[in-house]
Amino acid sequence: MYRRAVVLVAVVAAMVCPTVVVGDAAKPILQLALQRADMPATMEMVQSPTLMNDSDSIASLGPFGVREAAHYFYSWPIDGASKTSSDSLPKGWRVSGEVYRASDESGAKRLFALGKSAGGLSSSYLGSGTKSLDVPPYGDEQFARVSSRSSLEMLVLVRKGTIVWEILVKPMLAFEPSEAQMVEVLKTYAAKQKARVGAR
Repeated sequence: MYRRAVVLVAVVAAMVCPTVVVGDAAKPILQLALQRADMPATMEMVQSPTLMNDSDSIASLGPFGVREAAHYFYSWPIDGASKTSSDSLPKGWRVSGEVYRASDESGAKRLFALGKSAGGLSSSYLGSGTKSLDVPPYGDEQFARVSSRSSLEMLVLVRKGTIVWEILVKPMLAFEPSEAQMVEVLKTYAAKQKARVGAR
C-alpha cells in the first residue's frame, strides 16, 4: 500500500509540477542567462534577461525545436570612470547575449551549426572579416571569433546539451582596448554563463 501511494504521488507530481521530476533541466530560461548580480556594481545601462517572445524571432527558430529564448544587455564604465579623456564619450564595456533552449539535443546541435555558419545568432552577429579566438572550453561544442571591421568585437557561441548560448563583448564608442583586454572580459563572463547553464 505504501509503495502504491509513493508511485501515485510521483505521477501526480510529474503531471502538476514537472520540475520535481526533471530538476535543473527545467530551470526557467531567464535564470540561465547572465544576471545583474554577475556584473560589476558600476553598471550604467541594464537590460536584465527578458524573454525573446517576438513572433518572428521564435518562429524562425521553430525548425530547430527552440522552445524558449532569453536576451540580456549590460554596460559599465572602466575603472569607475564613465568618460574618455575628452570627457565627452563613454569609455567602457558592453556585454550582451542570448540563451536558447531546444526541445532536444538534435535541435540544439542544428541551431549551433546555424550560428556557427552565420557567424552568430540574433543580435550578436559578427559577419565576415573575423578570425578564430582561443578560449577555454565552455560546453559540448563552441565557436569563438573576433572581428575588427570598425571596432574590436568578440563572440563565443556554445552548445551544452539542449542549451545554446552566446555572448558578444564590445567596447563603448571611443574606447579602443587591446585584444588581450577584450579576451579577459569575454572569458570572465563566458565562465559565469557556463556556470549558470551548468552540467545540463
